[in-house]
Amino acid sequence: MSRVMCCLVLAITAALAACADRPQQQPPAAATATTPVSETPSSPRHVIAQADFALQAVQAGFSPQARNGAILYCKHAPSLGSRIPRIRCFTPHEVRVILQMREQQRRALSGATAAPGCGSNGQSC
Repeated sequence: MSRVMCCLVLAITAALAACADRPQQQPPAAATATTPVSETPSSPRHVIAQADFALQAVQAGFSPQARNGAILYCKHAPSLGSRIPRIRCFTPHEVRVILQMREQQRRALSGATAAPGCGSNGQSC
């Protein structure tokens, strides 16, 4: 569990450092009145959402790494025909898509039922 927390702290620190490196641009006065507070990149909700996503990615086996000023989520993947693992890195958007696809597959498999008559009253298929 301490490794997960370490990765989570690393991801949050990298996200905050990336935000700190960007120069702040002042939007026009009309745009500030219509921009909701929850959508600003430095808002607490945004930071919490990033931390939740980083925790989900770490639990799914991805490790956050800072490369060229961006946070990528990397995972050791076996290569076909080789025992040497290959490291594949994904953007946060790609990881979100991967996690969503996994969740859809879980739902589809958990909703699958056995054929009629199989196992319902002790019969075998």
